Amino acid sequence: MTRTDLETHGMWDRLDPFDRKFIAALPGGRVLYVEGSFTASIYPIGTTGSTYDVPVAD
Repeated sequence: MTRTDLETHGMWDRLDPFDRKFIAALPGGRVLYVEGSFTASIYPIGTTGSTYDVPVAD
């Protein structure tokens, strides 16, 4: 997903300002969004191909 996708689905506002800035600064700005019954996380993909867990507040 891109920032636009996250905003469209109401997920962008659930991120804290630091995480929004981090995602906006990513080359390509794409993340994997995983949502379960009780929690959700996004996994930004860095330039090295590594992913980072960023919990999403409910």
